[in-house]
Amino acid sequence: MERIRSAVIAEAKAKAESIANKAKTEAESRLQSAQAEIAAETKRLADESRASCDEEHRQRTGRLKAGLRVELLVAKSELIRKVFQEALKTLANLPREEYLRLMGRWLEDAGAEAGGEIVANERDLGLFRNGFLDKVNASRPTDGKFTLAQEPLSVAGGFVLRRKGFEIDMRLESQLAMLKDEALPEIAKILFGGEAP
Repeated sequence: MERIRSAVIAEAKAKAESIANKAKTEAESRLQSAQAEIAAETKRLADESRASCDEEHRQRTGRLKAGLRVELLVAKSELIRKVFQEALKTLANLPREEYLRLMGRWLEDAGAEAGGEIVANERDLGLFRNGFLDKVNASRPTDGKFTLAQEPLSVAGGFVLRRKGFEIDMRLESQLAMLKDEALPEIAKILFGGEAP
């Protein structure tokens, strides 16, 4: 019986060792598999995080660039506005004779043979009253003469020519606004190397 007992114990030990070895091998295999999964998941999360950071960086950079483009556009528009504002001041402050020659040409262009009532700022009404309008009207037919309005117009310069049923706007502001559309590409080329706002 001792032999049987020894054989059973030896068999049990062998089976226990085999089971323990098998369990140890399986545990090590599972541990290695788990470590590989953890490493793969860690890499995936790091890659996703990097990609997410890269995308966020691209978006922020895009928003920043768009904001800078808008600021540049605003700055260019402001510079062009100032150029035309200075042009308006320059025209309004031309030497008297030069300014009156310009107004005379504009009156001829706007008045044709019909004449009309001239509405201008107070300064220009004074210039027109001081012999200028008499010279312009001297060569015009009686029904095509210009008259001056009594009330001044609040403008930088130029005039509005009133006729029956309509007005012709020859204010400096209006003339520069019309010029701005056609001159903008040339001005942009001078100011910005060709990039219009």
